[in-house]
Amino acid sequence: MIVVRAASVRAGKLALFDVTAAFDIGITAVVGGRDDGTGLLLSLVSGSARPSRGVVTSGDLNVTAPGARRACGFVPLSPDWPEALRVDAAIAMASELRGAPCDPRAALRALGAEGLAAALVSSLSRAQLRAVALAEALLSPAVRVVVIEEPFCEMEAFAQAALPALIRAAAKDRVVVVSTASVREARELASSFVSIAAGRVVAAGPIHALAAPGSGESAQIAAFADDPRALAAALATETDLVSLELQGAAVVVRARDAATAAGAVGRAVVRSGVAIFELCEGARVPSPPSPEAAAPPSSQARSR
Repeated sequence: MIVVRAASVRAGKLALFDVTAAFDIGITAVVGGRDDGTGLLLSLVSGSARPSRGVVTSGDLNVTAPGARRACGFVPLSPDWPEALRVDAAIAMASELRGAPCDPRAALRALGAEGLAAALVSSLSRAQLRAVALAEALLSPAVRVVVIEEPFCEMEAFAQAALPALIRAAAKDRVVVVSTASVREARELASSFVSIAAGRVVAAGPIHALAAPGSGESAQIAAFADDPRALAAALATETDLVSLELQGAAVVVRARDAATAAGAVGRAVVRSGVAIFELCEGARVPSPPSPEAAAPPSSQARSR
């Protein structure tokens, strides 16, 4: 299991704030756009980025520890492979670094990419390089965590047909994390999801909480805020919401799916600057927390 605890990180204009999430055996979809920080969360999970605050662990190891890094196959949109090597030699080198043998041609064959074995890495298109990186990550016996950014973007047609089955096969006994901006894609591939909006986790749960586009289903989120009226005013500019209602300390939004509702709340929080102290998903709006629990930390400190 990969556990992210209160992690924050910044890379250029992108940032994540106090992210907490868990990724277990199976397929978890990180749903959102790149500008929301989905790729940055994948970098944290894979150990490619270090949080400025908080921790990310794989079992008993920090994900940046050598043992955890060797067991993780990370495939970003732009993989970084040794350009001077042939593809088969690059996969063999990766196997040596991981400490477990992997037949390069067998791995490539699984994705229909065996014709690339003798090519120089420097000669590959980005889509071809992504196929090679996926073959190594999914077929290496040493890899226990597979992290894939937008698996069906920048991908050769010959690999796209085989990819879903390979990802599902890997997820039978491994942690697989994929990012996607498509709710439909997430529902078709994953068993659970984490929704990111404006650098924050705004929803998570089993994949059935994401309604299929066009299905007529909807999802509801209640956001308890220190200034619910300001939050409601910010949410009023969101065009994808089905309904918006102010209920005491809670702002209740309904949208076609949980990711859309959560994304709207996340963007409204950033615009309005209000503090959210509880998010609840479902048809029933729970009773508000006690005033002491509901107060933001600064207010609690003043009361003491």
